[in-house]
Amino acid sequence: MIPVIDNWLSPRLQIRFQLESPQLAIFYPDGSRFLTTLEIKQKAELAEQRARTAEQQAQQERQRAREAEAKLARLEAQLRALGINLEES
Repeated sequence: MIPVIDNWLSPRLQIRFQLESPQLAIFYPDGSRFLTTLEIKQKAELAEQRARTAEQQAQQERQRAREAEAKLARLEAQLRALGINLEES
């Protein structure tokens, strides 16, 4: 039994418990605080949003690349139609 939890250090885990009204904060042995479930959820949501944004940007870049390749193909066809051989240049 733990008589007082505030600033109690677990002898086995070396983690510290500290009362921070209205909740209990738990600290790693290095002094950094464990994240709350709300903080973990917020970080996960932020990571998901960043992943969605990165995927959207990647899709946009793929579309730009396809458009650039199509434009290049059209220009090459026009040059060939004018009798310009790009392979000889």
